[in-house]
Amino acid sequence: MLCELCLLIVVVLAINAYVIFRLTVLDESPCLCSDGKQLAASDGSENFSPHKLVFLILDFEDFENDISDTVKNLSSTEADVVIVSDHSPYPPLPLRNSESVHLVTTDTHLGSSVTESRPEFYIARASYVFLVPDGIRITGSLQNAVDFLKDIAAVDRTIAMVAFPVETVNLLCLDLKADARRWTLEYETAENDTVCDAVDSKEFVLLMSKETLLNLSSPFLRPFSNAVFIQTVYYGLRLIIARQRILSVHMTSLYESSHNKWKHQEAEQRRLRRSYEQLGFKLIKHVDGRQEWYGCGKDTGRCFGTVIDDMPEYIHLGRWTPPCCLRALRETARHVFRIFESEHVRYWLEGGSLLGAARTGDIIPWDYDIDIGIYQDDIPHCKHLSYIRRTGVALVDSDGFVWEKATEGDFYRVQYSQSNHLHVDIFPFYSRNGTMTKDTWFKFHRQDTEFPESFLQPLEKIHFIDVNVSVPNNVRAFLDFKFGVGVIENPRLPNTDAVT
Repeated sequence: MLCELCLLIVVVLAINAYVIFRLTVLDESPCLCSDGKQLAASDGSENFSPHKLVFLILDFEDFENDISDTVKNLSSTEADVVIVSDHSPYPPLPLRNSESVHLVTTDTHLGSSVTESRPEFYIARASYVFLVPDGIRITGSLQNAVDFLKDIAAVDRTIAMVAFPVETVNLLCLDLKADARRWTLEYETAENDTVCDAVDSKEFVLLMSKETLLNLSSPFLRPFSNAVFIQTVYYGLRLIIARQRILSVHMTSLYESSHNKWKHQEAEQRRLRRSYEQLGFKLIKHVDGRQEWYGCGKDTGRCFGTVIDDMPEYIHLGRWTPPCCLRALRETARHVFRIFESEHVRYWLEGGSLLGAARTGDIIPWDYDIDIGIYQDDIPHCKHLSYIRRTGVALVDSDGFVWEKATEGDFYRVQYSQSNHLHVDIFPFYSRNGTMTKDTWFKFHRQDTEFPESFLQPLEKIHFIDVNVSVPNNVRAFLDFKFGVGVIENPRLPNTDAVT
């Protein structure tokens, strides 16, 4: 019995050792070619090239590409070439069987092993990686390029990459502000024309160490230039442009037909949107002042779900309100203000909205709605509110905003659209013996309390979200009364003691 147990232990240990060997020793890992066939292994230990340099190709299109000739050029350097795609390319890429050329498809399908869909396994033995676009041609000493990066990094540890431009291109150096908390990227022209955070083109080869690449949160995200620069700047890493032409880099022309050019641009836009979504950015500010929005709009849902206990999900993630949501809130509030002004409804900013106005003249950066108080007696003056009060039916006004009675109590709500429920809450107050009160209260709203009517007699104006709006006549005293003394100078996240 003891011998049988010993034999069983030996067998289990042998199986474990074999599994670990298959997962960690890349020489045993098969390679998928474009036609779905595995490259033949010679003896189980020579399947992968021992080279310490790898060319990584991420950006190419199925419908038109130069992958075959690009790979032929790169293979002449005796470095491995790893082509990464999120699907099996169709039509199949005409790749020759080679132990140094690997096509890795990252989508999951039956019959594939984890090693076949994980590009990092194919570059694990490399020391340095060249990220290259489709259509590139390179001549020159790769070792000289690596030595250049080593020498620069030894002097300045923040420089982790070298960009080798196509010879006909003069790369523009850019600095990049990645404000994850505000979901915003901002590009600026760099003061230095050689060392910076990013470049303004795709016509270059980017060299970095394997460790730099694999320490990124999503190292194989496309388009690779945008995605890599966003992630490296987050870690304080920069690049240097090799203007002395250490490598001779050329590029063939692609997408010359108008149809394929359009298809490529559409595909790039989809990849950009996906990359910004994955990395958590919704507003991109360009050097020329142009802005690109990748968040919610009138025809989409809002960027976050149900708010529980006054704490939106994004606060738990260490972020503030997405800029697209703040934009929608401003548009909705200005719309409501215009209608109330024109229909002579007495209104005033309430709660956190008034607090934001007192601090910065804008919405509190982590707030998710806008609160307005009105005199209940003025509801008949507003055609939308009086209709809802009379019929109980929501309505969509001529500008697409939705007016409705809130389901949570006796107050009203104006939503940005039928799809996007970012909203302004309108609370009807009435006077009772000189005290303003209402019929619906929220225990998680610190400011939700009665207050003297004298704060509203008279109302005053304050600049808020680029318009002048009505507020109580002593804003500081009103906020101190509702939130506690000193609340203007001491911003705190909801339901926490964390000072921002």
